[in-house]
Amino acid sequence: MRLQEIEARLAAIKKEIEERGAELTAEQLAAFTKEVDDLKAERAGLLAAAEQRSSLLASIAEGTSGGAGGRSFPSRRPCWR
Repeated sequence: MRLQEIEARLAAIKKEIEERGAELTAEQLAAFTKEVDDLKAERAGLLAAAEQRSSLLASIAEGTSGGAGGRSFPSRRPCWR
């Protein structure tokens, strides 16, 4: 799962910074900063999508729309005229 990969990479970056902190160059720190920012943004997007799916599934289970657009359909009662 991608979230696990992201968490593992963030942990590896943290470990490397803690172990090599003073040895890291400004360029290496900048690269880590960009990678961490990118990983955090990707993680936030994945978590938001998961929350949206969960919310949509809950709304389906409750019988409500929950989605954007608010489409509703009339009931399928026979029309006896």
